[in-house]
Amino acid sequence: MQNIFSLIVPSPNTTQQLLLKTNERTEKYGLVLTEAQAMELALTFQTSLSENRIIEVGCKGVSKLLEAFAASCYVDNSNFADIVNEMTEAFYHIKRQAPLEINDNAVIAAMVDFFDNISHGSIELFFGRDMEILIRYIQEGKHNWEENPHYRIRKEDYYDTAPDYTGTYADDF
Repeated sequence: MQNIFSLIVPSPNTTQQLLLKTNERTEKYGLVLTEAQAMELALTFQTSLSENRIIEVGCKGVSKLLEAFAASCYVDNSNFADIVNEMTEAFYHIKRQAPLEINDNAVIAAMVDFFDNISHGSIELFFGRDMEILIRYIQEGKHNWEENPHYRIRKEDYYDTAPDYTGTYADDF
């Protein structure tokens, strides 16, 4: 009997071709994936789905990540593929922890916001500190990040120190 996972998720070669099509939308930022980078991302995508026991038809989540992180001021051609690869793993881990009603666009918007404004482009900070904060924030139902910036770190704080949260929800973390 064939594995249900293999029936739903496209092959790595098909996923690679789908991801290469996003180059049309990311090249306006001067960012494109090579075939090798797209294949690596396709394999990361499939591994992340399997590890997190998530079923996704196609590869819309990764395509959205490519487009969203292409607009980050911390992403350039030298780190684009690596950052999106890491964020693909993070995305599916976060989705596994998040309530089902949270859509992909909301999670991706929050990830980009945390990456740009809290982690300041540092993958190490995002994974070492901020991703778990983001997961708790989503689990607690604070989905209006644009309207509810209580998770933000004050600008005067160094981002290599413990976070100091502002706002009325400071004790929630």
